[in-house]
Amino acid sequence: MTFYDNGTSTAVAYANGGTQRVAPASGAKTMSFTGWPASGKQAVQFLELVNVGLGSNPAWPAGARFIRYDGVIQTTAAAANITWQTGGTDYVMVSTRDGGTTLIVSVLRG
Repeated sequence: MTFYDNGTSTAVAYANGGTQRVAPASGAKTMSFTGWPASGKQAVQFLELVNVGLGSNPAWPAGARFIRYDGVIQTTAAAANITWQTGGTDYVMVSTRDGGTTLIVSVLRG
């Protein structure tokens, strides 16, 4: 599997591979995604979000939906009881099958 270090950029491009590391600077952040396959095709990105909660929690695209610990889908990370780490890595799976209009976000924690 390809690994891509996105550095401080929160702009995730599907063409850069299925696994990407994102380590944004402290302060306001907006996650964005480009290049998803056309609607009807399943697409998945695995993200390593480093200290993404530092300064302020990231804003996600309007179509993002977050899976809560009990499997219920929520419209915000906060409603899904997700607190982004300020000193560590959040492992996140983002998937879509409608060309990126709806993003299903699952945070993987032990």
